[in-house]
Amino acid sequence: MSCTASCKTCSGTITTCSTCYSGFYLDAGTCNNVCSDGLYPSNGSCVSCVHPCSKCASSTVCLSCVSNYNLDGNTCVTSCSSGKLAVSGVCQSCASQCLACAITTSSCISCQSGLLYTQNQSSCTAYCPSSYLQYGSNCIQTCPTGTYPGVT
Repeated sequence: MSCTASCKTCSGTITTCSTCYSGFYLDAGTCNNVCSDGLYPSNGSCVSCVHPCSKCASSTVCLSCVSNYNLDGNTCVTSCSSGKLAVSGVCQSCASQCLACAITTSSCISCQSGLLYTQNQSSCTAYCPSSYLQYGSNCIQTCPTGTYPGVT
């Protein structure tokens, strides 16, 4: 029995492939030159990605994740690692001056060592902006109750 063009061998019918020619991958009885989403090529066949990967290059390399997971490097995680923020399902590094960020990668919620945090601007700088006072490692506009600006 002669099989369809991409099938090396077939079983039952000429369109039900059991093995494929080089460059093709067996996927549910058909031979394709790429695997469908959620599958990756392995030893001539298309194999399911490991949960929670929705697309993958191998059993250990995720390319995208299912809902409620974020891609951090090649791994799907429920929470991004320190210094990263989930943006559209991908963990992205916070701006270099931020120790942690929220809302956007440039909106700092804490700063790298040696930098001062200005909360209402969500920024980290070496010096406080004009009209701000340094209070510890923060830049503030109004002194806390019971404190007064230092005299220089």
